[in-house]
Amino acid sequence: MESSEGCLRGRWASTLLVLSSLVSLAGSVYLAWILFFVLYDFCIVCITTYAVNVGLMWLSFREIREPEGKTKRH
Repeated sequence: MESSEGCLRGRWASTLLVLSSLVSLAGSVYLAWILFFVLYDFCIVCITTYAVNVGLMWLSFREIREPEGKTKRH
C-alpha cells in the first residue's frame, strides 16, 4: 500500500511542478516583452533567468510524461 501512496504523491508533486513552471514561464514571457519592446533594452542576467525557466519547464514536462514504472536514466 505504501508504494501506491508514493506514486500518488509523486504524480501530484510532478503536476504541481509543471503548474509552477508554467506560471514562471508566463512571468518570464511578460518580463521579456517589457524588456525588449517597452524598455528597448538587453539584460544578460534577465535572458539567463528566462533560459533557466524554460529549462525547468522542459524538465518538469519530461518528468510528468514518463511512465510510472519506468526507471530513471542517469
